[in-house]
Amino acid sequence: MPKIKNQVEALSRFINSYLALFFVPAGVGLIEYFDLFGRYGAAMFFTLVISTAITLAVTAWFFNLLLKYFSPEKSHD
Repeated sequence: MPKIKNQVEALSRFINSYLALFFVPAGVGLIEYFDLFGRYGAAMFFTLVISTAITLAVTAWFFNLLLKYFSPEKSHD
């Protein structure tokens, strides 16, 4: 188990060192198209909320399905 922990820590340090690169294009896009948020901001907000809720629900359903499929049967002693 310590080997996996070390690998996860190394990968997380690597990703954190380049995390700013993911936010720069998004920030430039926000500045470039800021006028669109005035026009379509409410629709974008509701779309994000609804799509996030659907994604969470489908992920939870699929996770429960995988738990039922891969969990060992409980013995009735």
